[in-house]
Amino acid sequence: MGAGPTAGHAPFILAPPPAELQARALQRGLAPSQSGPGPLRDLPDWSFADGRPAPLWRGQQRRRREDEALAVSGHVTHP
Repeated sequence: MGAGPTAGHAPFILAPPPAELQARALQRGLAPSQSGPGPLRDLPDWSFADGRPAPLWRGQQRRRREDEALAVSGHVTHP
């Protein structure tokens, strides 16, 4: 047995608070959260062997409609 309750274990490290993670992401030009806009969220996960794109998922269809409605209304806000 080692000395102390954490002997033989890696030190316990806390993750930064969410606000700090969001600020760091914004500084790097990324979305403030992992579910924010970007290719991993907005592009299809796969395509057919002949090159046709996969059908959009419901969430992708909804976001596309929302984006088009914002573009038409002119109420687009930028961070």
